[in-house]
Amino acid sequence: MTKQLTDQQLAVQVFEKIDPLLNNAKETEEIEIAPMKEWEIVNKGIGSEQALVKIYSELSGMPIQDEDELEIMGKYEGINIDYLEDKILLPLSWDEDSATIAIACPYSISQIAQQWFSLYEMDVNFILLRRSIIERKLTEVYQDSNALGIDHNCEESLKDLAKEAPIVRLVNDIFNRAVEMGASDIHVEPGDTDLVVRYRIDGVLITAFTPPLIQFNAIASRLKLIGGLNIAKRRVPQDGRIELNLGKAQLDVRMSTLPGMYGESIVMRLLQKNAASFSLENIGMDDELSNKYRKLIKRPHGLLLVVGPTGSGKTTTLYCVLNIINSGT
Repeated sequence: MTKQLTDQQLAVQVFEKIDPLLNNAKETEEIEIAPMKEWEIVNKGIGSEQALVKIYSELSGMPIQDEDELEIMGKYEGINIDYLEDKILLPLSWDEDSATIAIACPYSISQIAQQWFSLYEMDVNFILLRRSIIERKLTEVYQDSNALGIDHNCEESLKDLAKEAPIVRLVNDIFNRAVEMGASDIHVEPGDTDLVVRYRIDGVLITAFTPPLIQFNAIASRLKLIGGLNIAKRRVPQDGRIELNLGKAQLDVRMSTLPGMYGESIVMRLLQKNAASFSLENIGMDDELSNKYRKLIKRPHGLLLVVGPTGSGKTTTLYCVLNIINSGT
């Protein structure tokens, strides 16, 4: 249990469990083994936030909660948002005697519980929640929408905003969750009063989550920065490409932006580069159909049409064909 370990001892165990999950452990050699330093791995996109939260849960015994399970009572009055951001805490529910608080990492929880009891005379129950979700919800519930002093017409200001750690984590989380859910496309769509992130899964668009609208410029700037697009241009369409390594997942991302009434709409097509993913068996073909397909591929001439709606797997199927041709099987 966490209470039997110092923060440094817990950090050592966290790093011991992280290393086997990474493709290239050499990238972590320069990172100091200390509390919270493991987040550098997440910020660099080497490891996933979800994997880190699972490690925290395994070592601490704390339960994990996902965003679709959250029930937030609202703003807890009388608490400073700077304190919540510093400790990475999100009050979820409370009564006269106790409070349930979401925490991103199980360091110093005894100290936090003592502080909470001293200030509010409440016992605290902790649950684990992704850091990117906590930061997004703190912005949504506690942040004054006029408090962000950013010049959105200044390219340098936008670049600085795009490099801030919370935004880097949020964008990484968007990609990580898309991979976990098997999405083929990501849509980032600003509206009049809200911002929606949608995933296309098996050809169907679903709403993944709704970050605060005030974070849109930061999210768009981050995506355009890593996609090699011009951050300051928002009134012309742009196309870009991103290569991402998310733990063991290697992604080739095609990105397009299109000006809209409420801001730029951003659409990204995700292509997994892992060779193991590109086999006819992995895309759902049964043996009979796979055998017929392989015979067609081996014919010396002819035309093979691969058709279907967006996200149905046309490109993935063609990648499978190229792998078969290249391997000679």
